[in-house]
Amino acid sequence: MRGPAAVAYLTFGMGLAVLAQRVAPLPPAPAAKAGKAAKAVKKAEQPAEASATAGGDISLGLRLGPRRLMRMTPDEESTLPNGLRVSVSANREIPQVNVYVIVPAGSVNDPAGKIGLAEVTAAAVRTGGTASLTAAALQEKLGQSGATIDASTSESRAQFALNVPTSAFAAAAPILRDLLLAPRLDPEAVDTTLALLHESIGNRNQNPVNGLTRLFRRRLYDPASPWGRAPEYDTLDNVARSDIESFHQQYYTPAKTILVIEGDISPADAKAKAGELFGVWKAPANPAVADAIEPPKPSGSALQFADRDSLRLTAFVLGHIGGRISEPDYAAMLLICDLLTTGPDARLPSRVRAAGGWRADWSATWEAGYERPGEFAVRATLDPPFTTNPFPLPKMSCPSSAKVRSRIRKWNWRERAC
Repeated sequence: MRGPAAVAYLTFGMGLAVLAQRVAPLPPAPAAKAGKAAKAVKKAEQPAEASATAGGDISLGLRLGPRRLMRMTPDEESTLPNGLRVSVSANREIPQVNVYVIVPAGSVNDPAGKIGLAEVTAAAVRTGGTASLTAAALQEKLGQSGATIDASTSESRAQFALNVPTSAFAAAAPILRDLLLAPRLDPEAVDTTLALLHESIGNRNQNPVNGLTRLFRRRLYDPASPWGRAPEYDTLDNVARSDIESFHQQYYTPAKTILVIEGDISPADAKAKAGELFGVWKAPANPAVADAIEPPKPSGSALQFADRDSLRLTAFVLGHIGGRISEPDYAAMLLICDLLTTGPDARLPSRVRAAGGWRADWSATWEAGYERPGEFAVRATLDPPFTTNPFPLPKMSCPSSAKVRSRIRKWNWRERAC
């Protein structure tokens, strides 16, 4: 692995105590008198127990059904004339249809000085109603059909998910369409979203590891890179309703948007419904092309301290830029992270204890991305007695990713799958 490119180190001073009352074990229940019914049950259980243990069989009579391999490819893919990509997968086991609309409108598209605009826009689209329905009326209509619509954002996309019983799909699907194409963007919904984001900023440092991760990414990438920035009070205060409308018009277009329909519906019906609902989504005459975001580059090695006196513990994050999900070493690196820190006998905690070092809660992650390389990071939190006891970190060796990848390929998943 490459050398560390950034370190965030956070020290806390006060104390966090968790009190637990020791409870005496409950006395054993008195033995029931052996009546005729109890004797009959005991007699009936004896043959089953004997047959279960005979010949080493511990299945207790349970038998698994036939194995089925997971299908990773959709039943059908197509593109509507307006550029919307449609992917359909049928699954008739549960009477439910799930619809996902993935819009290329993530936080990397936030303009400078208005970080958080993408998240505010997605939330306002979801909670602000449509041109024909107020937010309250829309929610009531969804509740009557047993449907839910959720919105979320990531660095590169906004996603809207409709989950609805099959019987109510025809009534609920147009609501999702109207939210995306003609959102009301109610001012009250916008104010509520901004208030919630302000509150989340005030609470995000309560978890020391979350706060460290934010500092870590800020130092790992260039300060101006969209991959390492996060919303702040002042950037949210710069967001107005007109900014939300402009962002929606620019990025919420059928071009480069993906529609996924899966569940209790035939591919032919799903494809026809997609054209009926979203075929009216007009592509602009001059579509705005999102700025190409260059892959992040490390800003060089760095060591950063952040002192706080509110808690008495120490936490740190150490890492560097990792790889992409599409790379062949992705699965191997996930296994290597498990070898490093998962369980008390993992390599890193066991070697540190053997060297007389810290008792700590360790974790290692390989957070690969699609559009960008992710991060490799090792995180730990330490108790107070160990925060001032330095010791040489022992050298460790992990199997190479190529060796792990070879072991993965040799593993007979068909024979070992349950």
